[in-house]
Amino acid sequence: MNDIIDTLMLSSLKHNYVEFVELYGFEEANKKLHNLFGETWLQHKELVWQWYDTDRPHTTVVYKIGGAV
Repeated sequence: MNDIIDTLMLSSLKHNYVEFVELYGFEEANKKLHNLFGETWLQHKELVWQWYDTDRPHTTVVYKIGGAV
């Protein structure tokens, strides 16, 4: 059961990290995730950072005049 919870928590941390970095930048994102997730963030942050830097699927947003497609 803990494996499922850990997997879901890591998935949530990754998702939130991407969003927070886009909104606040790296340093502030780390502070805010620590405030939200506490010790869980501290235990998993290096995995999230590594994933973000190397394994994260990179996507491209295509824009046209008037907004995103």
